[in-house]
Amino acid sequence: MGLVKPKRKRENEMDQDKRILSAKEHWAGRMVTNGVPLADFNDVTSSVKSWKNWCKKWSEKGDIHRNLAMLAISENRNISAAEHFKTASICYHFGKFLFVDYPAEMKEAHLKSIECYNQALPLMNPPGERLLIPYSGKHLCGNLRLPVSRSEKPSVVILILGLDSTKEEMYSYESVFLDRGLATFSFDGPGQGEGEYDFFMCPEYEKPIKSVISTLQKLPQINSDKIGLWGVSMGGYYAPRAAAFCDEISACISLSGPYDLSLCFKNLPELTASAVEYRS
Repeated sequence: MGLVKPKRKRENEMDQDKRILSAKEHWAGRMVTNGVPLADFNDVTSSVKSWKNWCKKWSEKGDIHRNLAMLAISENRNISAAEHFKTASICYHFGKFLFVDYPAEMKEAHLKSIECYNQALPLMNPPGERLLIPYSGKHLCGNLRLPVSRSEKPSVVILILGLDSTKEEMYSYESVFLDRGLATFSFDGPGQGEGEYDFFMCPEYEKPIKSVISTLQKLPQINSDKIGLWGVSMGGYYAPRAAAFCDEISACISLSGPYDLSLCFKNLPELTASAVEYRS
């Protein structure tokens, strides 16, 4: 029997930084499901060798989609522009989402992600509106979207992010509720997204949620008497915690949230553990 030549893919993987392999193993499904083109995912994760180049490679993909969006805008192709801006935003986002070892580069990619998503918001179907939430002397940022088909003021679902999520990653999740006639409000809480720069993580998540509720109650286009919470990952802890303290909440969904983070902290992926330490 002749010798079997090792597959080139395996050789590439052995040359890669273990943090890249961890990102591929733990977040491939999430990244593609939430808007990263599979071709871009395969290209970046197979070509980048060192973690220090991770954000740069994803930002290069974001630049490509951003340029396509700008071209579409110049040709009045707004549907295509919205899609390209969203794709650019998600590429920048996944370049920065756990890049805490390089905070300046992480922030640069994050700002590009926010900018592209804000350009996509009014072009979406249904469109979105950026809102500022007064909080602790500063503000938090969120996106409100209303369902297309509605005969009365829709109830609203507040989407609560995970540790490394941002509101710009919530488009796919929002669609589930919007398609069923519910309004959505995705926001960056303390230590999350735009809230990373002014606040650390806040276990007492009823505090920012009370501020969000206060703002939503002033909006005439939604039914603020019926407010739901939805939280994913770390948000899956924050959501029931907030619901326990906020009487205005009518319903709550906790998706894969930890009951006690200390019980699983030692088993978290290295990148996630580093992000917890950085943002707390």
